[in-house]
Amino acid sequence: MGETIGRVVTKISSTEHTYALWEKEQIYVLASRVRALQDICFVGDKNGTLQAIKDVVMTTSQWSLYIDHFMQQILNQEDTPRVFSLLETQFEPLNIEVPRDRVGYVYMLVSRSVPDCTYVGETENIRQRLRQHNTGLGSEFTNVPERRPWGFLCYIVGFEDEDERKMVERHWHEYLFYQFETRNVNPTLQQVFSLGRRVLSDLRPHHPHFRMIICGRISRSASEQ
Repeated sequence: MGETIGRVVTKISSTEHTYALWEKEQIYVLASRVRALQDICFVGDKNGTLQAIKDVVMTTSQWSLYIDHFMQQILNQEDTPRVFSLLETQFEPLNIEVPRDRVGYVYMLVSRSVPDCTYVGETENIRQRLRQHNTGLGSEFTNVPERRPWGFLCYIVGFEDEDERKMVERHWHEYLFYQFETRNVNPTLQQVFSLGRRVLSDLRPHHPHFRMIICGRISRSASEQ
C-alpha cells in the first residue's frame, strides 16, 4: 500500500513460496500502485505467472461466500427489506480458503438467525450448495426464511469416491438419530459438531485420508451449553 509510482517490477509464482500470494486482494493492491497495468513488469515464466494470478484470483474464503450470500439476498428481496444482524450469533466465520476437492464435501451448516439450528449435508460443489441453501433452493429444512442465512462451521474432505462421502454423511446422521432424535431431544450446536468429530475419529483407522476443516468459531456461550 502506498502512493502511485511510475513502474513496478515484481514476481508472482504458485510453486515458489517466497513469491506466492494467498489473497486476491493482493492483486488489487499491486494494480493500484501504478497508473496503468502496462507499468507492471513480471519477472519469470509468462505462463507460470498467468497461472499464479489465475489461482489467487479464483481463491475463495468464508468471507467471500458470505458477501455473495448477502448480495443475493439484497438482489432477491421483495418490497419489505430484511434486516441481518451479525452481532448476536453463536459462531463467527474464520478467514480461510475454501478447499478444492475433486470428490466433494460433507458439511455442517449453522443458522446465523436461530441458535442451535444446524444442518448436515454432502455435496460435490460446496460454494454452489451454500448459495442454494441461502436462496431457498436447498433442503426443505434450510429453506425456512427465518433460519437463513446459513454459514459453514466445518466440512470433511479427503474422500476417494462418492460412496465414501455419502457414508460419512450417513454415519453423522445416524449418530444424531440414535443420540437425540430417538429421545425427542434437539442437539445443541456443540453437540452436533462433536458428533461430527466422533464420526471422523471412528472412521479414520480405516480411512486415514479423511480430514475435517474448521471454518467457523463457536462462541463461549454456545460451547458451554
